[in-house]
Amino acid sequence: MTNEDYHADTSAISASGLKLFMRSPAHYYAAYLDPNRVEHQPTAAMKLGTATHCAILEPERFNAEYVAMPEGLDRRTTAGKQAYADLMASGTEILAADDMASVMNMASTFRDNDISRALFDRSHSVEQSIYATINGVSCKCRPDFITADWLLVMDVKTTKDASPEAFGRSAWNLGYHIQAAFYRRVIGAATGTTPDFIFGCVESEAPHLVAYYSVPQYLLDYADGLIDTLLERYAECLAADLWPGYVAEIEMQELSVPGYAQRAIEGFDGEIEVNYV
Repeated sequence: MTNEDYHADTSAISASGLKLFMRSPAHYYAAYLDPNRVEHQPTAAMKLGTATHCAILEPERFNAEYVAMPEGLDRRTTAGKQAYADLMASGTEILAADDMASVMNMASTFRDNDISRALFDRSHSVEQSIYATINGVSCKCRPDFITADWLLVMDVKTTKDASPEAFGRSAWNLGYHIQAAFYRRVIGAATGTTPDFIFGCVESEAPHLVAYYSVPQYLLDYADGLIDTLLERYAECLAADLWPGYVAEIEMQELSVPGYAQRAIEGFDGEIEVNYV
């Protein structure tokens, strides 16, 4: 199954879909099920991330499907316009020269890492679509990398900062623990083997440092509880074909403020310091 076919299939819910459903059922419906939904085009950053994944996981396919913009090509001239048209007609993805260099450097650094070498030396598959039923709900996942024995999944993440503190914050904010637990659940249901899950991170800026992270059991347990609750709610919405937003339309909500604002309010003693410049 191609990546395009996988993402177009709305008969099963993915980890990304489940995280969006957690925001609200209405958001999930708008993105995946609304017959009048607008298909959003990938941003430049998304395209670069896709190219990097391809270069890391499938270097031969990358070499066949991506090309750098030829140096000195002037699209204002007749010859330049024709050369560019020929490139577009070839079906290859065109990257700016500096983007191509960045992608190649990230891929080279990632694959030269000792852990990466050990992983890629194992029999494995990449971008494999896997379907299973969990709690009566059709689910799917598409691991970046999975060993042939189903014992290990590795997900590639490009990030600005792969340090433990920074990536930990990103992982929490972006729900990576939910992704890890969801993939384990789907693969376990499909194969009978629940794999370990790790993140392979490469920084988007030189020197493109690489870091690997496992997911602690307490985070997986927490995410499993969320997944069970979300799948139950998703099944209810699917059966009723009702996809509510945050609250009922007639309900008034009280404005909430972040924790640091609450602490500031609680600690206020009536004095305000004003600095004049």
